[in-house]
Amino acid sequence: MNYLEDFERHISLYDGMLIETGGSFGKGKLVGDKYEGECLEIARKYILAGGEKRELLFVIDNYILLYKDGKEWKFLDLEMSFLNRLKEKTEKL
Repeated sequence: MNYLEDFERHISLYDGMLIETGGSFGKGKLVGDKYEGECLEIARKYILAGGEKRELLFVIDNYILLYKDGKEWKFLDLEMSFLNRLKEKTEKL
């Protein structure tokens, strides 16, 4: 299994889930936190398999840059909160 690709895929799907649920996906403690936990678990497996943390952070930073200028996107605050929390927790792995 390619954990880095899986990690990136999970991050890329987050905005779609926000749109599909009208933003409630990112606000829910159970669902949003569980999804964040799934992303972190993939990150842990990637590191345990010999991957480098900087590669995970590079993926997150690319998404942060992607959404940084998306001022008109309805769920920007939820997306950026997710990415920033994920980055912070990934740095601590």
